[in-house]
Amino acid sequence: MIKRYFIQAVLLALILVLELPAIANAAFNKNSIISDAVFNASSSMSAADIDSWINAHYGSTSCISTMHGFKAPQPIGRTSDGNWFHYGGDVSAGTIIYNISHVFGISPKVILTTLEKEENLVSGSNGCSLLRYTSSMGYGCPDSGGSYNYSGFELYSINGTAVKKVNGTCVNLPDYAGFSRQVAFAGWQFEYNMQRSEGNVNWAPSLNNFPANGDSWSDSDVPSSPNFCYFGYMTPGNRASGGAGSGCTTIVHYSGVYTIDSTSVSMSTGADASLYRYTPHISGNQSFYNLYVNWFGNTYAAPIRMKIIDASSTKSGGSAVVEYYLISAPSSNVTIPLALNDPTGGSTDQASFNSSSSVVASNLIITPSSWSSASSNKVTIYGRSDGLADGDLPYILIAGTTTSSDPSYSNLNAPNASLVNQDNLHDDIGLAGDWDGNGKTDIGVKRGQAYFLSYKFGGVSMSNFSFGRWNDTAIAGDWNGDGKSDIGIKRGNTYYLEYKNGGAAAASFSYGQPTDIPIAGDWNGDGKWTISLYRPSTKQFFLNNSLKDHSDASFSFGASGDTPLAGDWNGDGKWTVGLYRPSTRQFFLANQNKPQADITFTFGATGDTPLTGDWDGNGTTNIGLQRGNQYFLTYANNGKTEVSFTYGR
Repeated sequence: MIKRYFIQAVLLALILVLELPAIANAAFNKNSIISDAVFNASSSMSAADIDSWINAHYGSTSCISTMHGFKAPQPIGRTSDGNWFHYGGDVSAGTIIYNISHVFGISPKVILTTLEKEENLVSGSNGCSLLRYTSSMGYGCPDSGGSYNYSGFELYSINGTAVKKVNGTCVNLPDYAGFSRQVAFAGWQFEYNMQRSEGNVNWAPSLNNFPANGDSWSDSDVPSSPNFCYFGYMTPGNRASGGAGSGCTTIVHYSGVYTIDSTSVSMSTGADASLYRYTPHISGNQSFYNLYVNWFGNTYAAPIRMKIIDASSTKSGGSAVVEYYLISAPSSNVTIPLALNDPTGGSTDQASFNSSSSVVASNLIITPSSWSSASSNKVTIYGRSDGLADGDLPYILIAGTTTSSDPSYSNLNAPNASLVNQDNLHDDIGLAGDWDGNGKTDIGVKRGQAYFLSYKFGGVSMSNFSFGRWNDTAIAGDWNGDGKSDIGIKRGNTYYLEYKNGGAAAASFSYGQPTDIPIAGDWNGDGKWTISLYRPSTKQFFLNNSLKDHSDASFSFGASGDTPLAGDWNGDGKWTVGLYRPSTRQFFLANQNKPQADITFTFGATGDTPLTGDWDGNGTTNIGLQRGNQYFLTYANNGKTEVSFTYGR
């Protein structure tokens, strides 16, 4: 949910100059607004601290101070009835802000700053109208505008008198209307955006007995954060964005650079990505920055800054990359000692320093000439394999206390980097192909960089070999028209194709963009399969009748989050496209390559992965589903399972 942004930076700056003492801070940098550590400092203020701070700075003038008589319903948890949040009796603004900060791990200072940026409720400088209270954090007020009326629940109270009706608010859902609801949803959204932008796909807060016994905060409830498909700004690196939608579970390389207000902006931290997702304007985030630094000081906890360029090393040797830089020029070298922890308690077999990187004797040395150039202070960390299919293993690049003859940079704590060493022995990824040329599609699996192909449903593997890298995307097709399916792999936007499933590429070519999703089929009925593409960002299919960088046709079809499919749904010998919509478990199959579904049905369970194949050899392609190591096949594209079996792991 992208919220409204009010153009009020100049007014806010004038208010702050008049009411608060100036604090020396670095100038606003659109590419580096706030660190994750400051953004997530949920314990920086208690509930009493928040109320005292508001009273001390603005007294009864503040719209949300206890001196103003302000209270609102207390958020007390989340339950499975789909209401998102439940609320109790009236409490102070400080209590509400602290509760949400504590549950979701967001600094109360970030919430206070946003309350002021959006509606000036902390200072009360623009008055304390009903509409301002209703849209306290600007949540649910899109730029497109709108006017809504709500009643029947408490928005807030002043001196014990509850306000339960509002007309003409910009807030587009009743669940979002009112002070408590605004703070609750915005607090969740801030942390959700930050976590997903850094590839933390399993983030889901779970906290019991807070603020009182019996209260429960759990994102396993309905609706559920882990299942949301995030389409916001991403920080740099190879990562998934999370959720069940197309492209959200796939690891993609993100540059972290986006165009905002016609200007290139780099997401240095997850906190930056979250702020821009919440307020997609540079001036709005400059307003946030100016407010924050005048109220609370630096948006970075220390003058040493760290950027994670790629958070993932791999057990097959892939590298993580971290960069350090300073906020001002030092008069002499600054030495940062670096080390790797070992969560398994053994030797550091999850990652090792690259001896050719700028890490020398476990030290990173930042010089007076390289202090502002992060790329000159690069730390490269190569992963090492433990030989186990035990999943991705997190580890930390630990930065010790600095040494320098410049007193400004001596004895400082440099920031650590939380990284992950990705497993090269992942659970199996299902593949469908006619491996033996008998006219029937069978199942195979990709396990890391190894392939196992079965010639009958649920049978033993009759062919196994290694090909490519563990994180390549696999795709199967009859590339040479011999009636047998072979393996192909996608690496970036380059494709490598096998012609006899033996581990050697017989053809290669580049096509499309790295984020495109490949689909394979015989589009013109000549007996040879080619690779076509689906581009999630524009919901476009690009069809290719040759194995080269060329598209013969293109069209748009489907909705955001759809998974592309390909098959000969009507048995006419030519392949056409289809879509799977994970959110509703619906399939949309087209008998012509145009944006029109001729066959629709619902099949499977949430989280299933679709496969396509001619399971019974009748010349028609049907749908199958992978659920872990279980497979469910339909023979008539009607949502009915005809065959089920277990294969692989």
